[in-house]
Amino acid sequence: LIQMSEPKRLELFKEIAGTITYDERRKESLKVMSETDGRREQIKEVIQHLEKRLEDLEEEKAELQQYQKLDKERRSLEYAIYDKEIKSATAQLEELEKSHESSAEQKKNMHQRAEELQNSISSTETEMKSLKLQSSELKEKLEVLKKEQAEYGKKEAVLVLKLKGFKESMKAEASKRNSASSDLSKLKDQISIAEKDLSEATKAYEKHSEQEEKTKNHLRIQTQRLNALCAKKIRTDQFTSKKSRDDFLKKKIIECEARIKTIKKKIAQTRADVSMINKVSVQMRRNVDTKSKELDKKRVNIKSIVKNIEDLNQERNSVNNQRKKHWKEDASMKKKYNEWKEKFDNSERDMKSSMDHNVFQALRSVDKFAKEQNLQGYYGPLIELFSCQDIYRRCVEITASNKLFQIVVSDDRIAARIINHLRNTKSGRITFMPLNRLRETKISYPESSDAVPMIKQLQFDDRYKLAMAQVFGRTLITRSLEIGTQFARSHGFNTITLEGDQVNKKGAMTGGFIEQKASRIAACLGKREAQDELKKIKAVRDKIEAKINLQNQLEAKLAGDIAKAIAERRHLRNVCDELQSDIKKYQRNSGLEDSKKKNKDVEVKRLENEIKQTEAEIHSHKSEMKSDLSDELNSQDQEELNKLTKETTDLQRELIDIGNRRAEAESKKKRIELDLSTNLKKRAEELQASLNTQSQEEAKEELSTEEEELSKLADVIGDVDQQVKNAENDLDKSLSRYNKLRENLESMRAKEASQESRLASESKNSEKFFTKRNNLQSRQRECRKKIRNVGALSRDDYTKYSSSSLKTLMTKVKKCNEKLKKFSHVNKKALDQFTSFTRQREDLLERKKELDKGGEAIRKLIDHLDMKKDEAIQRTFKGIAKHFSIVFSKLVQGGKASLTMKKKEGVDSKNMRTTDNYAGVGIKVSFSGGTGSNRNIRSLSGGQQSIVALSLIFAIQRCDPSPFYLFDEIDANLDEVYRRSIANMILEQSASAQFLTTTFRPELLEHANKFYGVVYKNRMSTVNVINQNEARETISSIEKV
Repeated sequence: LIQMSEPKRLELFKEIAGTITYDERRKESLKVMSETDGRREQIKEVIQHLEKRLEDLEEEKAELQQYQKLDKERRSLEYAIYDKEIKSATAQLEELEKSHESSAEQKKNMHQRAEELQNSISSTETEMKSLKLQSSELKEKLEVLKKEQAEYGKKEAVLVLKLKGFKESMKAEASKRNSASSDLSKLKDQISIAEKDLSEATKAYEKHSEQEEKTKNHLRIQTQRLNALCAKKIRTDQFTSKKSRDDFLKKKIIECEARIKTIKKKIAQTRADVSMINKVSVQMRRNVDTKSKELDKKRVNIKSIVKNIEDLNQERNSVNNQRKKHWKEDASMKKKYNEWKEKFDNSERDMKSSMDHNVFQALRSVDKFAKEQNLQGYYGPLIELFSCQDIYRRCVEITASNKLFQIVVSDDRIAARIINHLRNTKSGRITFMPLNRLRETKISYPESSDAVPMIKQLQFDDRYKLAMAQVFGRTLITRSLEIGTQFARSHGFNTITLEGDQVNKKGAMTGGFIEQKASRIAACLGKREAQDELKKIKAVRDKIEAKINLQNQLEAKLAGDIAKAIAERRHLRNVCDELQSDIKKYQRNSGLEDSKKKNKDVEVKRLENEIKQTEAEIHSHKSEMKSDLSDELNSQDQEELNKLTKETTDLQRELIDIGNRRAEAESKKKRIELDLSTNLKKRAEELQASLNTQSQEEAKEELSTEEEELSKLADVIGDVDQQVKNAENDLDKSLSRYNKLRENLESMRAKEASQESRLASESKNSEKFFTKRNNLQSRQRECRKKIRNVGALSRDDYTKYSSSSLKTLMTKVKKCNEKLKKFSHVNKKALDQFTSFTRQREDLLERKKELDKGGEAIRKLIDHLDMKKDEAIQRTFKGIAKHFSIVFSKLVQGGKASLTMKKKEGVDSKNMRTTDNYAGVGIKVSFSGGTGSNRNIRSLSGGQQSIVALSLIFAIQRCDPSPFYLFDEIDANLDEVYRRSIANMILEQSASAQFLTTTFRPELLEHANKFYGVVYKNRMSTVNVINQNEARETISSIEKV
């Protein structure tokens, strides 16, 4: 501020005063005024040229007026001629259009019929392909079914033969059982008789045996007594004295007594054996009873198990019947599934044929990716998100075109994920419509019965509204192309007819015949419908499959239960056989024990009789010892001897007789027992065993199983036969339908060929029509062009020759042209040029006046700007000068300072603007306060220059305040007094501005309210907030250094 030159200081004051804006506007005004002056000069030159040319044209006006009269008549005649030609061409065009409209209507009907034929042929071919495929599948199925039928037939034959063998075997076995039952009955009767005979023989045998035993015992006693008497008779021969005899007899008595003891021991042992035998017999009988009861229980269990097996088999049959029912339902649903799958494939094939292959691949890849990732916010292609009536399908498809396959997503994040997937898998390219990027615009649709908004004819979810509006929102459906053209011009909408003819809002029209074999929307709807039906059918099939699995599980469980029950029955039967065997064994052992007991009882009786005999012998010996030894018996003994001899003889004869009867009874008993044990009972046991054998029951069960299997196989064969029959019927129907369709197809192709021939003929007629119409339209355009070239005429001139014939008009035109040849040298445009030049001169004069007014206004503006600029500079200079003096006097005690405006030398101030007279701003200062002590700025010291500069800054601040000031060591060259003055001034000025200062002196710290310490250490500067005391200490330490 101090070192800069005075002109630069003046520029600074101008900038502070804001005169730059005035200067810029003044420059722009001067530039505009210069351009205005240039245009005025140009206009002046043109006006001079036009005035000269108008003088020349005045001389040519007379001849031109005669020429114009003849020319007007000629143009009137030409107009009449051209008008007649236009009317003639228009009439011909109208007649041609009428014939073409009828032809077009016929052609349209033919096209419709051709399209219907093509659709019918296409649907017929599709149905024929389907029928061919179905016939092929039915043939394969029929072959498989026939093979199954043959296999099941073989199995059935094997089972029938097996069952026949079983039945024959069962029949023979039944016959055998009947015979065995009859034989067993007879045997039982024989056994009963034999047992009765055995009982009688046994009684007789026991009676005779008892008699024989008694007789034997009596005979033994009598014989023993007889022998004792005989021995007593001959004792004298043996012994010489009674004593020796008695000794001998004592020995005999002792021997007999010893024998009796031995026999008694034997009897006790035998009785103990009998007691043991009794216990064993009792145990045997108990075992027999236990085993019999157990056998009865087992047989009851077997009956219960058999009943359970029958119930389980019935339940199993019920489960199998239910499963067959589910199988039939599944087969029916499978057939429906295949039919809908074929429809789905056809629809997908139609969609594929209607779009680019890469787009189709991309759509499939995106749909698969979305399902795998379960993308939330993926809605699918646009075509899948709406539906419409059939009548609107064509116009909707044409309007949307390939936009139908754009993917609608919730936001661009989902779109980015899918795009990355397409890039990674190289699956093609596709366009997305993120709903968050689409903006809703309010569209006002016209209310008319001739046009309806396309978007209102679509059915869709509200969340897709932005996407639908993006594609269909600006399109109207109109009744005809003409109505569509009107709406496109008047309302700015794209329009389309139901036939597909379009009018763009800019006026472009497209349309005509559109060959469209397959509708994209119809294919998509078919695909969606097929998908929905496939999902429903799959859900039903899953339920049926679950039921079949449940039935399979039940059948497997029942089969397991049946097998388990059969195994348990077999086990129980084996147990029954074992029990029967054990019972027989126990019964046999019981019989043996009874026989042993009888033998033991006989042995006891024999031993008891032997004891009696021995006791009798002892009694005899004791009696003999009481008698004397003698050669002869006494009378009593002799009489007894004789009696015993006779009784012994009689007893022997009786014993022989009884022995014979006993032997005869024993022989009869043994014969009967042998016959019972070895013949009758054994045969009865064999017959009973054959009747009680399990083989018959097992055979019955096996027969029942085989019959059940045969029944099942018969059901399966019945089902297979029915399936074969159905398949043959379906195949016959399919082949019949195929042949009928082939005949229809040939007929339709013949019709199509005829239709194509007629269409080709119509196309040729159409070409002829268009050629004629183009020629007539060309004639119309030429005539209209010639009429336009004729120029403007009065109303009378237009109708002057309207009643004349074309020949008369041609004659008059010829005469008129001959007259006009005389005026060939005349300037035909003289009058027009005169009028045009006159008009141009008036326009230029008017323009010149406007330019003069504009130039004067610009000069006034420039004067006004100069005045405002001068006022701003004067006002700024005075304010800064005033505050400069005040501030300087405050900073320098007794000092004075002022600012002076320097004027340019040698300039007449009366002829110049005030602001142009100033050359710069000077500074005058006095630090002592004397009038003659003003000093040059450059002669001041650094501290004095700083004071002057700061005074000027504070003065400028008061005139043009800034929000803050940054002072960097402004007190470096000042002494303490000036530093305090500066600090006080900053404190005073800080009420309206913020001051940021750096210093190494303590005076500026007195009034500051925030302190920062800057430390440079390790090549880094660190700024820390400190308080006033810390700031003073820091500065004190710096001053000491």
